[in-house]
Amino acid sequence: MRELFCTNVGSHIWKMNHKNSDIDLVSVYMMDSKNFLLGKQVRGKQKKDGDIDLVIYEIGHVIHHLLKGNCNFLWCVMSPIVVRKYRNALNELREVVANNLAKNCYNSINGLAKHNIYHYIEKGDRQSLLHKKKLNVIGRTLKFGINLLTWGKCMFQKVDIENEEELYLLKEQLNKAYMYSTLPEKPNKEPFEKYLIRWRLKKMREDEMIE
Repeated sequence: MRELFCTNVGSHIWKMNHKNSDIDLVSVYMMDSKNFLLGKQVRGKQKKDGDIDLVIYEIGHVIHHLLKGNCNFLWCVMSPIVVRKYRNALNELREVVANNLAKNCYNSINGLAKHNIYHYIEKGDRQSLLHKKKLNVIGRTLKFGINLLTWGKCMFQKVDIENEEELYLLKEQLNKAYMYSTLPEKPNKEPFEKYLIRWRLKKMREDEMIE
């Protein structure tokens, strides 16, 4: 098993952390070549150590979700805070992602915002400190989507949402950004596949499975 990179995906990347904030990390690895060739199935893993929450994914799983436009995996790859990286694995993947952003990210961002608005805002305690935190989490997600669809860039913009009405306005802006976006509907699969094949072959040479 080879870790390719590890990034911070929590409040720190939005510059919205405080002294008691957890550190949310994602580690992306490449499975051993023998297990890959034998078709072994792998699942994501979660670990907690003090204030560090770590999620671990295999690179094939990451590529699959990047092609679907899953915003959680866009944050993982494009995070401005890199904890560890192996050679050029992260830089190469970032270039692929940056050059192949697409409108299908809307589904993930819109779905995440709708889910959180319903469960944490409309059904939650509006007077709690957690309510304010959830407003900002949803707000920064919506703002990320608006910027991506408008400018074609992954921008981690700090927000300060005061009330639910601001969220609904951002939701309208997201819908308009999607409607007028000039990005392609879906990413081009070929650069992602070439990246994955290239790094699988490197791992196979490292594992002495091929010359």
